[in-house]
Amino acid sequence: MSVRPHIIDATLRERGSDLTSAHRVLIAKILDELEVDAVDLGAPATFAEGEAVAECARALKHARPVVTVPPADDLAPGVELAANAMASAGVTDYVLMVAVGAKADPAFVRNAVGLAKARAHTVGVVFGDAFGGDGRDGTDVKKLLAGIEAAVWADASVVLLEDGTGAALPETVASVVAAVKAARIETTSKEELRIAVQCRNTLGLAAAGTLAAMRAGADAVVLTLTGVGEGAGCAALEEVATAMRVHGRTLGVETGLKHEKLARAAQTVTKLLHEALPAHKAVVGANAFAPVAGAAALPFTPASVGMNERHFRLTSRSGRHMVKASLEKLGVDLDELDLNDFYARFLKLADKKGLVSEDDLEALLFFGHLEEEDPTYKLECFNVMCGSDGMLPTASVRIRVGKRTRTESSNGNGPVDAIYNCLTRLTGIRCRLTSYAIGANGVGMDALGQVDVSVECEGAFYHGMGLSTDILEASALAFLHAMNNIEQAKRLATEKSGKKVRRKAKSPEA
Repeated sequence: MSVRPHIIDATLRERGSDLTSAHRVLIAKILDELEVDAVDLGAPATFAEGEAVAECARALKHARPVVTVPPADDLAPGVELAANAMASAGVTDYVLMVAVGAKADPAFVRNAVGLAKARAHTVGVVFGDAFGGDGRDGTDVKKLLAGIEAAVWADASVVLLEDGTGAALPETVASVVAAVKAARIETTSKEELRIAVQCRNTLGLAAAGTLAAMRAGADAVVLTLTGVGEGAGCAALEEVATAMRVHGRTLGVETGLKHEKLARAAQTVTKLLHEALPAHKAVVGANAFAPVAGAAALPFTPASVGMNERHFRLTSRSGRHMVKASLEKLGVDLDELDLNDFYARFLKLADKKGLVSEDDLEALLFFGHLEEEDPTYKLECFNVMCGSDGMLPTASVRIRVGKRTRTESSNGNGPVDAIYNCLTRLTGIRCRLTSYAIGANGVGMDALGQVDVSVECEGAFYHGMGLSTDILEASALAFLHAMNNIEQAKRLATEKSGKKVRRKAKSPEA
């Protein structure tokens, strides 16, 4: 008989601080559509972040909200902010988790649970480095059990065992989970304690460790879309969920996820985090289903994870009903979409491109989300002159900053370099281009050109993406996207510090 472990997604806890409030809500809705059992919203560090967490909690219709307070000598401020955020959202059915060390003193654990229990009905404890901090089989199970018993004595009903270093072997994870389950610790309500596990991916063992935990009897697992997270990331939701489906009989588990929505969820989250999804990414990468010489057929199909072939073509003569039907085939929630605005942008692209594919519609959807960010810089127009026989490439670029425009001209080693020199002067942001890649969004000669860039600014790396029928325009959009991400990161950092956010000063009308 198969059991169904609860799937808790922690994408927002791991990377929510890198996102705008609107994008956090969008990811929360995506996870809710996947029908994960719970969504860990993280814990607000400021009042402003509390409002963002509250918005995400309100957006959840199926999944149960979880807020996790990070470890600290004094957990009271974090508990207060988290509980206030849930109260602001009008949510009472949620889990409040408090993080402690694996070898935390039982008295500290009891006090931590007591603080949380005073503000929430359901409380849990996160034990970091629960499988041995050095990654070897050095876990002190007795001390861990003492901490768990202290948590349960204080009325905690959920325990999360975390592989904080990401170095534990799957066998170690399984043995610790089995030992905790064998202890048969009961909650004060005489219910069996729920044991959850989260594995990090430092040694690439996160998915294997998570599957081993389930086989050993874990009641829940914590995952993230595409494996995003601090350091080397966490166990990837799409990988573990697909493995559960393929090897369900062997593992004795099943999942109630909407598997056909995994690919789109992974692609959207990756773009919102301004990162590129590697072609070799398991399950949802472009090459995941490429034939391998001498290999047997895969045990699951592209359609099973939402990467089915959806060949349809639309033109500027396609009516609104055809566009609407195509969006429904893509699994888009039309209630969350301004169809009039989307159709206007569709017509603009169709007039320029002729035939519009499903990949183009996905691109329009994503860039519609980008426009909601209220970017600092917008590309107005550009002009490039270049040629052979020693002609010096020269570019002129105009961007919009708020209600004003800025114009600059420059030359470079090539047309793209000339454009980037203009944008660097116009934005005033000094950064180093670390990668520049040209690709196609879709297949065929009529695919949109896609440019991905990475830049380094003040020790941090930022990704930018641009799509256009003109590869030079796509290059300009990608670089400007990276500049906007830098500005967004500065604003988020300012919000975290509790200071008032100020926009960059705007130059006079060009």
